[in-house]
Amino acid sequence: MNKLKFLSLFAFSLMGLIFFAPRALAQETDLSNVSAEFELDEIQAEDLDIKEPIVLPGDSGYWWQNLKENIGLFFTFDEQKRVEKMEQNASRRIIEAKKLSASGTANAADRVSEALTRYQDLMDKLRIKFETNPDLKEKMLEKFDANALRHQEVLTDVIEKLNDKASAEQIQNLERIREQSSLNWYKVNKETIQERLENAIEKNNSGSKFRQIKNIAVLEQLADILPDEAGDQIEAAKVRAEEKLADKINNLSNAEKDEMEKYIDNIAGSRIVKQKMLSNMSEADALPQAIRNRLENIASQSIQALKEEFENMETAEQEEFLEQFENNAHPIYLQLLKEMPVTDDLKNTMNQLRERQEEQIRTQIEQTSDPIRLRNMEMNLENSPALRRQAQEQRREVTSDDQE
Repeated sequence: MNKLKFLSLFAFSLMGLIFFAPRALAQETDLSNVSAEFELDEIQAEDLDIKEPIVLPGDSGYWWQNLKENIGLFFTFDEQKRVEKMEQNASRRIIEAKKLSASGTANAADRVSEALTRYQDLMDKLRIKFETNPDLKEKMLEKFDANALRHQEVLTDVIEKLNDKASAEQIQNLERIREQSSLNWYKVNKETIQERLENAIEKNNSGSKFRQIKNIAVLEQLADILPDEAGDQIEAAKVRAEEKLADKINNLSNAEKDEMEKYIDNIAGSRIVKQKMLSNMSEADALPQAIRNRLENIASQSIQALKEEFENMETAEQEEFLEQFENNAHPIYLQLLKEMPVTDDLKNTMNQLRERQEEQIRTQIEQTSDPIRLRNMEMNLENSPALRRQAQEQRREVTSDDQE
């Protein structure tokens, strides 16, 4: 009898190994796949056509590195080659900041600030060079745009890595540098912003099957930084990125959809910007319906998590969180503000933010001539009937004008 029990127990254990071990291994492999794909899509020095920096700000030989760069620029008399070197030096500062932010050293934030202050100075000079030399701008704009998109991605990652290590003042300074570099890039040739973004997206299409999600995340950030007049062009560029993404994720397995969810979760950036990205992608016609359904589910879970986190914050933390909504307006941001639990201490602040969002969204609708963007606004304004009607009327008017 004991022997029979032993054999039964052994058989049961063997069955467990057969059926459950492969699943556990598959889960581990999935995580490994996500890590490998995310690493594959990280911007490296070679992506920016420069060598990996060895000496970093704070190192004893860094002054010599800067001296060599300055001497090299001084003795470069061909204007195009000089500008190319300036662009390479700016990219080197970006990779220096990336390496420093990942180092975990106590003074990393100070050293990153040093690198990015030099980066900002170089980008200012590049903008002036392009403004005063249209022929040079035409020759170099395509590469400049592709690298600028990569720079924005790295800058966002750097800020997130330093968020717990740097002071509030240092983080604000880094965010200011990111915003100013975006505006400088935009001003170089703002009349062709859609074409420039689409070309940059094309250049940044290699890597994993999820690579375009990172590009879309950068476009969502740019939409919050650049003037409203760029909104339609950014929206059109996002559609192009979604089309390229759809080509690679058209037939994902359930395991690959799980990988995509983890990949999105790992993307650096503001939580509310990521929420906006998820909501917009869930409405993207270019993406397969199964992917849109999964994205809608992720967005729903994400907004619920945000609400719960906000509710558990101290009043000072809630005030800091709400500062994100002061300068940027979007239907998703308005939805978030309407769904956030309100305490008596913050009731006036919340009402003012909602009113400001509504006013800015009204202006955005008036200035929008892209029917796709207007349709997305309609969908995201389900809880704001008056604004939703305005978006519907504007879309009908725009569509009518196009038909005529």
